[in-house]
Amino acid sequence: MVESSPMRKLIAVLVTMMWVLLGASSALAHGDYVDSSPKPDEVLDAVPAEITVTLSEPPTKDSSIVAKDPCGNTVESVSVSNNDIIAVVSPEAHPGDWRIKWETISAVDGHSTTGTFKFSVTGDADCTEEEPLPEPTTPETGPEDDTDDTSATDAESDDDGFPFVPVVLGGVVLIALGAVGRRFGSR
Repeated sequence: MVESSPMRKLIAVLVTMMWVLLGASSALAHGDYVDSSPKPDEVLDAVPAEITVTLSEPPTKDSSIVAKDPCGNTVESVSVSNNDIIAVVSPEAHPGDWRIKWETISAVDGHSTTGTFKFSVTGDADCTEEEPLPEPTTPETGPEDDTDDTSATDAESDDDGFPFVPVVLGGVVLIALGAVGRRFGSR
């Protein structure tokens, strides 16, 4: 039976650590969709006062929701609070089928995620009586809010898949292995 030297044990531990770190990189979360209010495909009796998308990480202030009513009118303002992107809906918004598209950049890891969903409000839309609402621009950062509502289903992550943290840590481990190897090799 062959005995293991301390150097072989160290190498085995370091290789195992690298394997765990590299494997964990794909499991790192991004600002992914968690919930919404209204929910995807939900049917409401009245136009909601706001539309909220809740994410797994806090979004940046540049996150957005574009919510269009059946007449093509969009939301009036968008704000960010905690893990939510909130769109305030005009009281003059119309019933019918609504289309929602949201986009966020995670304040934690900087990855962009987008998604879409639909919901309906019972009633008929009269699209001839008003001018369209203005397009939202950059959302305002609102005061802290304890709202836990959310929205959006078809989420896509723009993750480029490159595991920066594990690669850097792997490089540090390899340098450490080289230094330890030189030390033991020079004896």
